[in-house]
Amino acid sequence: MKYVVYYDARAAKELAKIDRPFQILIKRRIEQSAENFQSTAANLKPLKGKYDYYRLRVGSYRVVFHKDEGLLIITIVRLGHRKNIYRDFD
Repeated sequence: MKYVVYYDARAAKELAKIDRPFQILIKRRIEQSAENFQSTAANLKPLKGKYDYYRLRVGSYRVVFHKDEGLLIITIVRLGHRKNIYRDFD
């Protein structure tokens, strides 16, 4: 089952700040997860204390997203380098 991907305004700005080659790789991995969620299971991990929030590992970058099973929507919440991504996350 295919999910529809939406980017939060903050996530879109964070993606624009990342170098172009990594942007392409990150977008490719997000689309791959949307096509077949289990195909990227090795790089997915649920966030502790956050229901239906996951992180996707793409090299040294992390993508934090919310998955809605009922509506088949993935909302990208945050994007960034692994050392900064979890700061100010609520």
